[in-house]
Amino acid sequence: GVLTLYPALLRSAVTGQGMDPLFLASSAVGLVSIARCSAKLHFYGQSPSLQEWAKVAVLAKFPGVVSQVLAFAIFAFLTRPLPRSDGEMRGHPQCYLVFLFLALELALNFAQLRAISPQMCKSVAAMLASSMAVGGPPGLLRALDVAKASHGLQHAMLLLVMAGVAAKVATAAHWRMLAELYWPYLILLPATAVWSFAMSQCQGGGRAHAAAVAMRLRQAL
Repeated sequence: GVLTLYPALLRSAVTGQGMDPLFLASSAVGLVSIARCSAKLHFYGQSPSLQEWAKVAVLAKFPGVVSQVLAFAIFAFLTRPLPRSDGEMRGHPQCYLVFLFLALELALNFAQLRAISPQMCKSVAAMLASSMAVGGPPGLLRALDVAKASHGLQHAMLLLVMAGVAAKVATAAHWRMLAELYWPYLILLPATAVWSFAMSQCQGGGRAHAAAVAMRLRQAL
């Protein structure tokens, strides 16, 4: 998703046109694929009904994936020089701020998992920390289920900091290009971010754990 949307933004800055249909289709397929894999990981070792799986995938995972992918892609675009030609697009130094925030996200996820479940081995914690960067904590373990509310708050705080940095670094030309060609994304980003935060606070903790336990009991019976 990020690797498709970010170059599309740069290309639009050069051409003055919206996203190419091929980029749009690729980006949409990528978002759906990430949300699907995240939902599968959420129910790892369980056999949810189609309704339960669709509820988690559509209401929780997909909005979270969209908000995270849009946030990182738009932040990367806003914090690098705006290209006006193909030569400038290749010649400008790449933006490293986005990698700093991505590394911070991964480090916080890893530290949170190790703090909640010290018995979790580092390799598993690193894998789950990477998946949580876009899909949020899966519900296959009690420790991960408890992390939903705090992880949602972590995402919200990082997005606010990224927004503040982007507001300081980006030029008027950056915002003008986004407002003219990518205004639906500027609406979609805060909408999905707010929805994801609300879902993380509602789903985290005992209620989600009770649902997971009930599902396992049904399978056992």
